[in-house]
Order: sequence, then C-alpha cells, then structure tokens
Amino acid sequence: MTPGDLQETLERSLQTPLRDAPRITLEELDGDEVVVRIVATPLVAADGRQLASELLEVVSRETTSSGAGAR
Repeated sequence: MTPGDLQETLERSLQTPLRDAPRITLEELDGDEVVVRIVATPLVAADGRQLASELLEVVSRETTSSGAGAR
C-alpha cells in the first residue's frame, strides 16, 4: 500500500469530520518496514479521541490484511 492509497482509504473510512484531508508523510524506510506519519485534525477538538481510534482501526485493518505490521 502506498501513502497515497492509505490517504484515499482514510478519506473514505473516517467518520469523524476533519478540518482538512489527512496528510501522510513517509518518515523512514528500514528494510521491510515503512514508517509514516499521519496527521488528521478533527473539526471539533473534543472528537480527537474518536478520530484517533478510527485512524488506528483503519491502519490496523489495512496493515493486517496486507500481511504487514504497524509500529
């Protein structure tokens, strides 16, 4: 999965309203591991916890289904 694919998946999957589209930044390549930074800001600050849970759920689902692990 590319960072662009992940961004599209997040945009389709997240239910919490966002200020802007999520941003995915490639941080590090280390052998078979890829480290990315995901920045997503909820429209309402109080929704931050819900948004974090949704992000982790999507990333976990996508990395598990592709046989990779998340860090």
